Amino acid sequence: MKLQIVTKYLIRSMILIGLLFPLPATALEGFRARVDYLDNSKFPQVDAYISVSDANGLPIKNLKQDAFVLTEDGSPIAAQAFQAVQNKEQPLSIVLIMDTSGSMRGKGSPTPMQKSMEAAIAFVGKLSPKDRVAIINFSDKPNEILPLTEDKARVTQAIQSLQPEGQYTSLYDAVIKGLNSLESQSGRRIIVLITDGKDTGRGVFKSDDAMRELSAASIPIYPMGFGQVNAVELKKMAELTGGSAKILPSVSELSKSFDEVLSSLREQYLIRYTSSFPADDKQHELLATVSYGGGQEKTTYLFIAKQSSIPITLPDLQPNQVVGGLVKFSPVIDWPPALIKSVDISVDGAQIPIAKSADGSYEWNSFNSGLTADTHNFLVKVTDVGGNTGQASVALNVQPPITIEVVSPQDGASLSGTVQIKARVTALDGVALSRVAFMVDNREVASVPADSNTNEYSADWKPNESRQYPVRIIAYDAAGLFTTETETIFVNVEPGGLGGVVVIFILALAALVIPLALLSRKRKGIAAAASGKPSLYELEGMNPNQVWRLGATETKLGRKREENDIPLKGLNASRRHAAIRFEQGQYFIYSLSAENPVIVNNIPVAQKQALMRGDVIRLGETVLRFDS
Repeated sequence: MKLQIVTKYLIRSMILIGLLFPLPATALEGFRARVDYLDNSKFPQVDAYISVSDANGLPIKNLKQDAFVLTEDGSPIAAQAFQAVQNKEQPLSIVLIMDTSGSMRGKGSPTPMQKSMEAAIAFVGKLSPKDRVAIINFSDKPNEILPLTEDKARVTQAIQSLQPEGQYTSLYDAVIKGLNSLESQSGRRIIVLITDGKDTGRGVFKSDDAMRELSAASIPIYPMGFGQVNAVELKKMAELTGGSAKILPSVSELSKSFDEVLSSLREQYLIRYTSSFPADDKQHELLATVSYGGGQEKTTYLFIAKQSSIPITLPDLQPNQVVGGLVKFSPVIDWPPALIKSVDISVDGAQIPIAKSADGSYEWNSFNSGLTADTHNFLVKVTDVGGNTGQASVALNVQPPITIEVVSPQDGASLSGTVQIKARVTALDGVALSRVAFMVDNREVASVPADSNTNEYSADWKPNESRQYPVRIIAYDAAGLFTTETETIFVNVEPGGLGGVVVIFILALAALVIPLALLSRKRKGIAAAASGKPSLYELEGMNPNQVWRLGATETKLGRKREENDIPLKGLNASRRHAAIRFEQGQYFIYSLSAENPVIVNNIPVAQKQALMRGDVIRLGETVLRFDS
């Protein structure tokens, strides 16, 4: 009676404890998660392929992104893409290990060996073209019948050649041989094992040794056993490696098991993310935690932050191609656009300014670059967020977008009457001209609309008085990007006819076409605009036609008006640009700015130069003529 009372109270107490402290819900057992493969070929973009299967090795489908939590070396990862995939693109390297011991002869027909061969051949027929298969058989010892190959016909022939033989079952030796054949392979590697018995202990490897090797290799094994197998050992192999074991009631179930294995291998979850690590070829660990049915599984994968060269080509540009004006670079970059950090272009080692257009190309305006008309080496370099780089180079013949050539008259000519100024104007492909203007004394005396059917333009000009006139010709493109003009030349108007005519023509494109025109000009006597004393006549600048008399000692020229005797025009004129000094009976011009040199007759002045009558001096946007 007392025992019954005590038992009654114990039961009540246990019920009360159960109510007050309920046990946690039991998690769903038997589900497995595995990072099958990690594609780091375009690191820092990483594609992680994860498979999730139940206790029977069947894939668990319809999981959502929130079921997966990923970290790199302990740091959380933000996924950029998630999807369930049937991965047939990623090649498999499969070692098919088949038991050919004497017990596979069985009784009756077809034999276990024949049924195993039939199921294996059907499995091979369902693989993708790039999947590779090796065949190992084992009885007294393992033998590699066929190394890894994509040739499925050879695989089928190798399977058909198998015959049951021998007295023993060297199962562990066969599995280790399979591991060794996959050790040097990359990508997804698996072992499929077919056996009807247990290891007989006559091989080199025992259970503990084999399990240790399997655990270290981390290559998933899918054992399929029927007959007198050691189910515990086969399941242990699968658990250690991330595979799944199929313990079958008969050999007839093999075909179904093969299909389940293939389905498990194909059904995956793809998680794409951008790694926070630099591409430095160092090793890191990816940890994936998968939640399902109230339970969690963790799986890890070691990977390399692979350093790569970004593939880049320039298919639209050919070596020595003529370019000019607005040059377009359309590099083809075989790399994820989201990873691209910068695209830089340099010419002859110096980086140039570029602008990205709406079509994704990069444009550079060569017009104001200061490059000579010649072949130059261009380098396009791309850098991604991980520090990977790629580059492509090409030599291009850079020419001015618009070229002006003198047809008539010649520089320095003495003319009279009404004179026709004629110019030949050409433009590169893609550059549309709008008009050609003729300038005399910094005034536009004529403007001729561009005509696509001709490249010669002319204008009539009649001067008002007999003297020397500066003239230049300007060509404009339709987009307003390029304005090309010749260097100023001089011609003399002589009395006669209608009172004297001066014709001025531009002989060379500004520093890009024929800058030697002024050098070939004969220095003719040019009367000073003022009383015959040494002076500078301003042809272009802030005060056109102004006469600046030179002092007895020094005349200062520069951009800042209050600090100089002659103010200069333009941002490329320095604050203290030049000085003219009277020394040893003649005038010398000194260049005071290394960045903005003095140009005399189109030749830079290194330090100082003696001035001669008629010399044309360019300082920034100001052009002066020396008269004495």
